[in-house]
Amino acid sequence: MAIATPLAPPPTTTPALRRHPSGLGLLLIWTLAVISLLYFLPLAIAFSRGHKDTGAIFVVDLFLGWTLVGWVVALVWACKSMKV
Repeated sequence: MAIATPLAPPPTTTPALRRHPSGLGLLLIWTLAVISLLYFLPLAIAFSRGHKDTGAIFVVDLFLGWTLVGWVVALVWACKSMKV
């Protein structure tokens, strides 16, 4: 003798793949992107100018950029004219 089982109710939530990111999540992503671009601005300047010390500027910016003093040093170094 078979026992009748009721059908499962339809899911009340949307599947995870169909969810749209919230406005707060998009704001967080954009904020992190802008901060990252500004953080590595000295590197971008040094690279675009073909600076001979681009690697050293990257290291200073990466490890000391958070202190703001290190970031300013890297920025000034990247903008400094190069003797030919």
